[in-house]
Amino acid sequence: MELTAFQRFKMFLEGFLPYLIAVAVLVIAQRHPIPLDNNSFNDFVGSSISISAVMLGFMATSMSILISYKETDTGSKIRNHTNWRRLISFLRQAMAWILVWMILSFSLYSIRAPLLLEAWAFFAALSLGGFLRVLYCLTLLM
Repeated sequence: MELTAFQRFKMFLEGFLPYLIAVAVLVIAQRHPIPLDNNSFNDFVGSSISISAVMLGFMATSMSILISYKETDTGSKIRNHTNWRRLISFLRQAMAWILVWMILSFSLYSIRAPLLLEAWAFFAALSLGGFLRVLYCLTLLM
């Protein structure tokens, strides 16, 4: 089955939109540093660790549920779906990005360098974009 131009464009956006958003956030973070005083900085970092932990837990749970369906009829239907390989790839990428975001968040407790904060902003946007991309692909399986 031949894909239309719109379908190809949609697949391109699915693949690269998180990267485009993350680069845009990085440019904004470089031009407009995140203003946080010392009192709110630890709360900010702690909140980002909590958010990334919840997102990582959701991704890991989704992956384990998909793996556990291996021997069922539902699992074979899901694996035969055209989006299966992309979904698994997107899940792996999102989990890696979220893990890097979490590590950067932990690093911000001891190192408050502007470059580290910009990297944090990049991976936060990349993680959120990857998370939304996985949610979108999960809805395509229905």
